Amino acid sequence: MRGRQISRRSVLKGSLMASVIGGAGSFFGPWRQNHAWAQGAKPIKLGLTCDASGQYGNSGQDDFRGIKMAIDEINAKGGVLGRQVTFITADTETTPATGSRVAERFITREDCTILIGALHSGVANAITQVASKYGVIYMNTNSSAPSEAGENCSRVKFVWDGNGTNFSKASVKNAVDSIGKNWMLLTNDYVWGHTTSAATRTQVESAGGKILDNLLVPQNTRDFTAYLLKIQQAKPDVVATAVGGDDIKALREQVAQLKLDGKPAWINNQQDWPDVWGAPDSLFGVFGTTWYHKLPLPGVAEFVKKWQAANKDGRSRCRATSPTTATCPRANCSVRSSGQGRPTTSRSSRSSRT
Repeated sequence: MRGRQISRRSVLKGSLMASVIGGAGSFFGPWRQNHAWAQGAKPIKLGLTCDASGQYGNSGQDDFRGIKMAIDEINAKGGVLGRQVTFITADTETTPATGSRVAERFITREDCTILIGALHSGVANAITQVASKYGVIYMNTNSSAPSEAGENCSRVKFVWDGNGTNFSKASVKNAVDSIGKNWMLLTNDYVWGHTTSAATRTQVESAGGKILDNLLVPQNTRDFTAYLLKIQQAKPDVVATAVGGDDIKALREQVAQLKLDGKPAWINNQQDWPDVWGAPDSLFGVFGTTWYHKLPLPGVAEFVKKWQAANKDGRSRCRATSPTTATCPRANCSVRSSGQGRPTTSRSSRSSRT
């Protein structure tokens, strides 16, 4: 019997989550290895590629909490086409090599039908390569490098976060006109930082401003003294940062300590809410964000209440109503639920992960 082929177009026509998770038919692709996911009582298994450590560990766990809430809601309504949704997750460590190994294991050993997650754009691209090889759909939840929906796109990948170019267009021209034309860039030294600062440079120069310097910041930097001294010496009108995760929290705290938070002006291209609330006493300047929990829009207040109820202690409250694999901050450890409230822990050696 010949199954119906799922294409990007057919997925987008209906509910993305229901169509993809439900396995509306067999999925075939021109890849080295093909999978046909049969319908039936067997649960639908997702692979959640969420950071739990590294530069974006906090945001990765926020992603996990939101995904887990969606899974709980779907299962409470009977699942997808009568099938419950289960998941496995592992720490991708904000590292492309780890992301690649986790994705490979989820597909070839765990039989996951869909991969969901990633913050770091380099990690997302690594997962994309693995998903493309096997013809497995990958939902990139929160990577903001323009390249993720551009040169690193794939027919199996869906990207919906705003990117650095979007945020630059929203803030730069007005700042050039109202604050000043002399700018410095502070850039995380990886793909998101590079592409975001490149977009900022384009916007600054098209508005009649100029870039005095672009300071490259290695990932996981905690001491920004040398960079801030260069900024003090150059005396720019505006500093535009493309620095994320734990790095931006450390930077903000040191800027505030040196009382540089008033002048020059600061534009932080994008910040996730864990970065904001992780250091609330050092908020300053202008920053972009994809969503705000006080937006006066339908469904926002209801979602916030659900989020608060599910995460009272800052962690997702997993209900063991079906076999699941819950999160663990170590990439080589998983906590499995039997569906009867009896969690068991399994650990494999780091060298055995693929």
